[in-house]
Amino acid sequence: MPKESDQFLRALARGLSVIESFEGGAPAYRLSEIAARSNMSRATTSRILNTLRRLGYVATDGQRFSLKPKLLSLGHAYLSSFALPDVMLPYMKRLVGDEPHISSSSAVLDGTEIVFVAGVPAKGLLRVFMSVGMRVPAFASAMGRMLLASLPPERAAELLKMSKIQPLTKHTVVDPRKLAEIVAVARKRGFAVADQELGLGMRSLAVPILDRHGEAIAAISATHHGMDMSIRTFIKRYLSRMQQTAAEISQSVSNLQLIRDQV
Repeated sequence: MPKESDQFLRALARGLSVIESFEGGAPAYRLSEIAARSNMSRATTSRILNTLRRLGYVATDGQRFSLKPKLLSLGHAYLSSFALPDVMLPYMKRLVGDEPHISSSSAVLDGTEIVFVAGVPAKGLLRVFMSVGMRVPAFASAMGRMLLASLPPERAAELLKMSKIQPLTKHTVVDPRKLAEIVAVARKRGFAVADQELGLGMRSLAVPILDRHGEAIAAISATHHGMDMSIRTFIKRYLSRMQQTAAEISQSVSNLQLIRDQV
């Protein structure tokens, strides 16, 4: 690690090293394991972990340390600077096309909520229900469920446990066990649905947007507004189109990331 200077803060670099030590491994580690993985002394690692804990980025049971969902806010800052909406919008507009009562949205996960970052409104509707910057509970939305399913199971379970689960419509699933099953099914199938759980007459289908490492960085959805199509019919008509759209967006994102990494 470079020496401390006017242009380099070793404390910050060490803090980031501790956070990165959790990557690609178990959900929780002992102090000695984190020190070894980050190549620092136990004393230094302990101070960093306790600082991160007081800031809300790390949790501990007294023996092991784990990362908390607050770290997702740092990822959200990256997505904002990445201009992800600009990459997705042309594909989302093509997905919606001229079909009436179909809208498309994209969102990122921020703790127990999703934040809408791009949207194409449905034609024929008087207003847009989902606007950029709007937050909704992840547990009740198709995109939220897909993004939860893209996390390690332990992290997804933690976020569901932290969620303020309450009915938003008479169709909202509020049983914690059922929600866990829904997320598990979405993880297995690669797509998630929400049938009138955020709003009556709104049936949504969501798939993930992946970066060049295969990690989900956002989700994209198509929503049918109306009562003239069942969720099964909607999936049958739109799933393959959604998957193709997501694959094209993911490829564009990967290409852009590769170019930026080479600059």
